Amino acid sequence: MRSLFGLMSVVCLGLPAWAGQWDALSIEVHSPSGTDTYAVSIANGVLTVDGDRLEWNLSTPVTLVGTGGETIATIASASYAYQFSPRATVEMDFAILSGSQAIEVYADSPILPFPTVPDTLAEARAAVSFALTDGSDGFAEMVSLGMPVGVGAYRGRVNDGQTFTSMIYQMAVQAQPGMPAGTVNANGAFPTIGYAPLGIDVSQLSTDVSFTLTPNDLFIVDAEMGISEPVPGLTCPGDLNANGGVDLGDLTIFLNAYGACATQSSYVPQADLNSDSCITLQDLGELLTLFGDSCQ
Repeated sequence: MRSLFGLMSVVCLGLPAWAGQWDALSIEVHSPSGTDTYAVSIANGVLTVDGDRLEWNLSTPVTLVGTGGETIATIASASYAYQFSPRATVEMDFAILSGSQAIEVYADSPILPFPTVPDTLAEARAAVSFALTDGSDGFAEMVSLGMPVGVGAYRGRVNDGQTFTSMIYQMAVQAQPGMPAGTVNANGAFPTIGYAPLGIDVSQLSTDVSFTLTPNDLFIVDAEMGISEPVPGLTCPGDLNANGGVDLGDLTIFLNAYGACATQSSYVPQADLNSDSCITLQDLGELLTLFGDSCQ
């Protein structure tokens, strides 16, 4: 699959030490022949980092045009995010409007790598929300391209692409006499409550969707996949915000808790580095000694 948004490398304060090469969000749109792929540049998006969260957003809508000048589709919005703590989560969202012909859409979130969570602790949960809107002719339909037939359009994956779950095979909305067709929504989550055991060591998460979409219709995807257990090695002494290193964020937390003792609501146990039940100058000295350290 050819990526619409290419590859990028991110190195910045606040990301875990094991954060390295990042794959960008991939969305492929095929014409009715199924042979043409249309692409846009990563320059169309903005990457931001806020503590332990990395997020990319498409700046402006992108129109994909065929060789004959026809509009194949418009990517109205797109984003993805990695969340590193307290638990690893990957998110993917996009909205696509088809042109005058039906299209095939293949979208992959970036793969989120992290230190291995052992099989005895590894549990995961996946969730997706779809919205299908008729654009003009009184009928809209989304059908999964997942194989074998019957596999959901959304799939949550672990490690090297192993399927954790799939959801929502087909959606359709049709107008009633004298009424617009409007919008239909579908939501899925596995498990419905809590997390499901994986039974294997896990070190990667990703999501993907693939589907056909009828002409002149809008389809919106909001998907995520996460694990239940904190990632091993993510925290260490002084890493008060659990982002994989000791940095300005930790110092801010420490200063807000400075002077507090265990009986007070502002007390932060992780900031009490000498374990004397109060956050004092001695703890500040230890934190400054650790400042800049990585948890790996």
